[in-house]
Amino acid sequence: MSFAHSTAAINPASAEGPWSPPAIDPANFVSRVDNPYLPLVPGTTLRYRGVMKDGTTPQVDTFAVTHQRKFVMGITCTVVRDTVTSRGRPVERTYDWFAQDRQGNVWYMGEETQELKHGRFGKMIDSGPAGKNGAQPGLMMEAHPMKGDSYWQFHWPGHAMDTTTVLGSGGRVKLPYQSFTDTLLTQEQSPLEPGVKDQKWSVRGIGYVQERAASGSHEQIKLVRVTHQRPSPIKSGAGPGWATTLSPSDFVARVDNPWFPLRPGSEYHYTGLKDQMETVDVVKVTDRTKRILGVKTTVVHDVVSVNGKPEEMTNDFYAQDRRGNVWYFGEATKTLDSHGNTVSTEGSFQAGVKGARAGVLIPGHPKVGQSARQEFRKGQAEDHFRVLDLNAPVSVPFVSSRHALRTREWTPLEPEVIDNKYYVRGIGTVREIAVKGPVERLQLVSFKKG
Repeated sequence: MSFAHSTAAINPASAEGPWSPPAIDPANFVSRVDNPYLPLVPGTTLRYRGVMKDGTTPQVDTFAVTHQRKFVMGITCTVVRDTVTSRGRPVERTYDWFAQDRQGNVWYMGEETQELKHGRFGKMIDSGPAGKNGAQPGLMMEAHPMKGDSYWQFHWPGHAMDTTTVLGSGGRVKLPYQSFTDTLLTQEQSPLEPGVKDQKWSVRGIGYVQERAASGSHEQIKLVRVTHQRPSPIKSGAGPGWATTLSPSDFVARVDNPWFPLRPGSEYHYTGLKDQMETVDVVKVTDRTKRILGVKTTVVHDVVSVNGKPEEMTNDFYAQDRRGNVWYFGEATKTLDSHGNTVSTEGSFQAGVKGARAGVLIPGHPKVGQSARQEFRKGQAEDHFRVLDLNAPVSVPFVSSRHALRTREWTPLEPEVIDNKYYVRGIGTVREIAVKGPVERLQLVSFKKG
């Protein structure tokens, strides 16, 4: 028995009367799932024991809330890995996707199933994401469950059409984990299996604690253990005046610092000179993310072309903390030959690997004189910045401003090179020019906001 395996509908999209697809607005969703009856805190694992449908075969269900995220219908979902075993052997594993709206309802957005082959879990073989192939999301848990409420959990004709009805108080339950006196009782069923009804007991602050078949089966599981994995502290590379350690909980889902906004779909085109050769730099903010040290970073794709040919291709990883500071978690860079083949990955680094640490690219509230390391991997990545001006004049083909942020950037690895960068609110970097060392410059010629 798997707690998230069933797929059902919602309120709004009541199970009463004809089904109609819910209206989904990604802007109405939040980054966390903290509904008291179904809190999904990354690092939390709930373990259940019981028997399968025959009433005798033992099973263990491990419900692990991961730090992973999945984009479904434009919504960032929490990923739960749900693994069922019997007598130590794997039976089933799904990756289920949940998201919470601003009203507190938890939505079920679909799942992926992992192949079981030769007694081991392998590649993903089955996927039911909402918004594709006729599948529509539904509610897994209401914000304020009321007796008599009925809703779809998921609606995918021929595959998953479970509904939930709130039965009210579940009273007292005695479990291996502990006893509870105040529970919520719901019942699930599907027109695809009209004779089967499952009942679930939920407890505030924990989630599901017990599931038992009410008809059509003898399956049941009970909560036996809850564990919470605390993420290791993240060592900061920003230097004096900045926090020495960080936690994934210090970061938010989006990078919206006005001096460096990273809105997915945004695209920047720069032109300039490098080593006396014409250079074009195209920077795209992707909708992809990469989890580094438990932090979801935004992936920015950067392609530098010299004399019309791509020379360097980089994915940069950024995240923003709750104070608005934008942190740089590393890069995956490739140097290309004239045929587009990779000849080197020198310069690549990632925070947490081989001593590398994240640094601050842009402060949330810049002040003249403020400085930090932007990245740190000893001997390889040691860029610094210092804020020089908050009202600098700047003019490039795309925009002119009298109130740009100007910074000085340098690295002790190249003491003879100093750059100035200019940032404009609502756009980001608009100009970069070497003020010491070889002649290099870039300026923004076009910008498309995502």
